[in-house]
Amino acid sequence: MTHAVTRADAAITACAVRFTNFVENGAALLSNHALRVVDHMLHTSPSGAGLDYVMPALLDQPTHRIAVLDGLSCHHPPRQV
Repeated sequence: MTHAVTRADAAITACAVRFTNFVENGAALLSNHALRVVDHMLHTSPSGAGLDYVMPALLDQPTHRIAVLDGLSCHHPPRQV
């Protein structure tokens, strides 16, 4: 699932950073502080599903500190079942 806010848009891809209140957590970059706050979830969640909704809440909804970095891309290969 890709949310509209995380989908690349040619009109805005020139932006280095787009601040938002949501990012998918598959390749999150976290500060030391944020990592300490969410570390327990990362170790207890078997799949990571839903953590992208929980992390902003645990970090007090840092609207101007969560961002999409359009200059970076990543590939999520399918899980081996």
